[in-house]
Amino acid sequence: MKKKLILIYGILCLGFSFLSIKIGFLSTSYSLKETAQNQSSYNLNIYKNRANIYDKNFNKLVNQDSQYIATFFPTDDNIESIVDSIGINHRGKIIESLNNKKPISIPIENNIINKNIDIFNKINRYSSNQILSHIIGHLDNNGNGATGIEKSFNNFLNNNSTSKSIKYYKDAKGNIISNNKSKISKQSENNAGVVLTIDKKIQTIIEDIGEKTIQKGAIVIMDPFNGDIVGSASFPSFSPNNLTKYINDKENTPMINRSLTPFSAGSTFKIVTTAIALESGIKKDRQYNCVGQITVENHIIKCHNINGHGKINMEQALSVSCNPYFIDMIFELDPEKIVSISNRLSFGQGYNLTETMQTSKGYFPSILDLQDKIEMANLSFGQGKLLVTPIQIAQLISSIVNNGNTPIPSIVKGLSNDGESISILSKKQPQIIAINSKTSTTIQNFLINNIMDNSMQKAKPKTISAGGKTSTAQTGIFKNNPNGNQEKIEIVQTWFGGFFPAENPKYVCVILVEDGDTGNNSAAPIFSEIADKINLNYLIY
Repeated sequence: MKKKLILIYGILCLGFSFLSIKIGFLSTSYSLKETAQNQSSYNLNIYKNRANIYDKNFNKLVNQDSQYIATFFPTDDNIESIVDSIGINHRGKIIESLNNKKPISIPIENNIINKNIDIFNKINRYSSNQILSHIIGHLDNNGNGATGIEKSFNNFLNNNSTSKSIKYYKDAKGNIISNNKSKISKQSENNAGVVLTIDKKIQTIIEDIGEKTIQKGAIVIMDPFNGDIVGSASFPSFSPNNLTKYINDKENTPMINRSLTPFSAGSTFKIVTTAIALESGIKKDRQYNCVGQITVENHIIKCHNINGHGKINMEQALSVSCNPYFIDMIFELDPEKIVSISNRLSFGQGYNLTETMQTSKGYFPSILDLQDKIEMANLSFGQGKLLVTPIQIAQLISSIVNNGNTPIPSIVKGLSNDGESISILSKKQPQIIAINSKTSTTIQNFLINNIMDNSMQKAKPKTISAGGKTSTAQTGIFKNNPNGNQEKIEIVQTWFGGFFPAENPKYVCVILVEDGDTGNNSAAPIFSEIADKINLNYLIY
């Protein structure tokens, strides 16, 4: 019996010894220490900024402006020192924090000094004068992308975010320790981002000029040799910082991206009719005698020059924008060839700029539509059922200066992990062979002469050469006469599509002004100003 008691005692001693060693090990374990600390702490997220969106030169398009953020556990002392620095909308948050006995972070208007208040410089996602809003898009209430690039690359932008937080420690009763020494700041930095084809300097130029000159409309700048959209602006624009105001503006509809939206084309389409005619073997010296009108199926279609242009050739007809010339000529063309070449020049075609951002394909008449002679006549000068986007007109002009090859529009160059180089390039779609180089060269010369040798043309820049075509498109929509007359007046869409410099084109520029006067009065001067401003900044010529 005595031996059994000694054995049991020995086993108990060994057990207690093992337990003591185990307890000592656990007390020094890092993971358990961290667990214990986490249970007696409170983590306050100060901010989380999504990854960057860059222009083609890695200039930031978001995450540029900043504001002060104050983080603290409310006490009588620090509330008194901060109350005058916070907006009235945030003061209720302090009362809520007092009731919950938790630290808070609040935007403040200026820096303050208090040992129990930490001040941080928080980066705002959008600037007060944010550019490229329609392409960048905006966030939803949960901080995820709702439209534009923000939506298309939502996971990448979220997964590569920059964040900052503070850990507050609690005492034995679970109360926050307000002493400043008990706080630990954590931060993670990330320069990753989506790289666009946009040139920030050019984007700023077209937005500045457009804001002054266009109430409703769009401006598109494209690289004619690869389809990169270098600038894209829609007017009126909107601020991602005040969405409710712009969403509720039903009259001006600022949330619509007019660069991707179809409108009546008008005379810019005469470039297409000219191209199809040359491709069909019609000579550029083809003569026609314009008497101010032409009859089609017992319908009289008038020229804008009611006295007529007299005898003119193809280049002259394009320059003076003679409707009867193109109506007469289109009936010499094969409808199947009209549809085929027009499609290759982008019309009736939509394109995916990203997985969630597409250009509208507009509307191009079918071969069946073109069995109607009136529809055929209207198409010759860009009217009737035809609807086109500014992007499509940019593709058309690009094909003229790109040896007859139509580039596919693109807005994203790729993804960057470091903000200095592109790690994943976006796949480029092959260009479309639309017309032969001889045809494109002939029309290119027509468009250059139309600008440089035309004293009435308001698109002619002062510092650089250019080529292009105006357009004034009827819509069939009428409005009240601003002069108070009872007779209503028709709303017209005014355009200019051109390129510069003339000798060695670098940029294609398309202007759309909704409800303008004429293409020459409303859109052409904007083209001239943009070409000069870009030239002065880049010394192209």
